[in-house]
Amino acid sequence: MSGNTIESHGSDDGRKVSAWDWWQGLVNFERRQPSFEELKLQRIRDILRALDNPHFKLKCLHVAGTKGKGSLCAFLDSILRQGGQKVGLFTSPHLENINERFMINGIPISNEDLSYRIQEVREAANAIVGEPPTFFEVATAAGFLHFKNCKIDWAVLETGLGGRLDSTNVCLPIGCAITSISLDHTKQLGDTVEKIAGEKAGILKTGIPAVSGVRERGPKEIIRLQAKKMNSPLWELDEEIRIIN
Repeated sequence: MSGNTIESHGSDDGRKVSAWDWWQGLVNFERRQPSFEELKLQRIRDILRALDNPHFKLKCLHVAGTKGKGSLCAFLDSILRQGGQKVGLFTSPHLENINERFMINGIPISNEDLSYRIQEVREAANAIVGEPPTFFEVATAAGFLHFKNCKIDWAVLETGLGGRLDSTNVCLPIGCAITSISLDHTKQLGDTVEKIAGEKAGILKTGIPAVSGVRERGPKEIIRLQAKKMNSPLWELDEEIRIIN
C-alpha cells in the first residue's frame, strides 16, 4: 500500500510523509484502549465540515451492539444488493486487508482510491486547530467520502466502539439497529450491561425508527427509555419481532 500512496506536506518535522504513513501513525484505539475523556465527536465533525459534510449526502443504516453487529451489517448489505441497490458497507476490524473496511457491492476500495481519500482527510485535518484525529476517525471520514463519490444508494455503517461517542454517530440514518448487549470495553462504556446499553442506544435519533435484538431485561429497558426520549419508533425482538424456526 505505501508505494501507492500520495505524498503530502504537513508532517511535524517538515518532511514529506505519505498519507498512508500519516494515517498509520495516528493514535489507534483498536490497539490502545482509550480513556473516556478521549472519546469525542467534535474532531470528526470539524473534519467532515471541512470536507463539505459528505455523510449528510448518504442514506444510512446504522448498527451498534456488542455481538452480532458485523453479521447484521452483512445481512443488510446482502438484502439491499439483492434488491438492486448500490451499497456501501463500512465495518471494522478487517480480516486480511484494511481495504475490506470500505466495500461497495462487495468490492473493497482500491489502494489508489483509499490513498486519495486519506489524503483528502489529511488535508482537512491539517487545516483544523486542535488535536489530530484518531485512526478510526480518519477511516470514518474516508469511508463517507468514498461512498459519496461513488454515488451509492445506501450506506450500512457499523459502529467501532460503543455508539454515542463513536465517530460513525455523526451520520443521519434512515434507520438504526442494536444487536445483543454484554460486557465489553467496560472502562470506556461502563461496568454494567445497563450502562453499556445506554452508550449503544446513543445512536438512536429523533423520530428515526430502530430495531433492537436485546433480550436481557435491564438493557432492554434502557433502550426503550432512550427510544421514548427520542420519539423513535422501536421494534423489539420477542415483542414486535418473532423468529420462528
